[in-house]
Amino acid sequence: MEQGTPQSEQFSRDAWVAAALGLFESGGPKAVWVDSIAKSLQITRGSFYWHFANRADLLNALLERWTDEQTKRIISENEAQGGAPRERLLRLLKICAADDGRLELGIRDWAKEDGKARAVLQGVDKHRTHYLARLIEGCGLSKSEAEVRANLVYLSWLGLYSNAAVPNVDQRIQLMVDLCNIMISRGKTSE
Repeated sequence: MEQGTPQSEQFSRDAWVAAALGLFESGGPKAVWVDSIAKSLQITRGSFYWHFANRADLLNALLERWTDEQTKRIISENEAQGGAPRERLLRLLKICAADDGRLELGIRDWAKEDGKARAVLQGVDKHRTHYLARLIEGCGLSKSEAEVRANLVYLSWLGLYSNAAVPNVDQRIQLMVDLCNIMISRGKTSE
């Protein structure tokens, strides 16, 4: 550290949030403590209070970062790459299936016990399924069929994380590609 430069300038809010996410991924919200993060960053806790009012403020920032990185950024980048709805849907599902799911499952477990996390998760789920439905509808299905199929795709993707029979990324991606092809076919999912 340069002489005369406070630690708070050396370690940004983003550095604290990134470190918190790393601890969260391995141990959930109970692993996210100021002392633990300071230790992982090899700094004192004084920098923390430069950026956050308290631990709750940090946990809110963690939820915001998760939402931005795992939903908004992915959708934005997928849209920026363009292509037909089927191409964008396949690309999205491959991106999602490539993730190991630890952070996703950690947020979902946390949301069972925490109202703020639950509200954020519900918003993310709604945003994601709406986007999936829009892509599926773009493949030629009705809006109502697209909504049903989007929910099926979404729940299937989440289920892959807990299925020990699908241990590797390539298998997860192939299952999502197969599911995509089924979901955009014109056969009815309901009577």
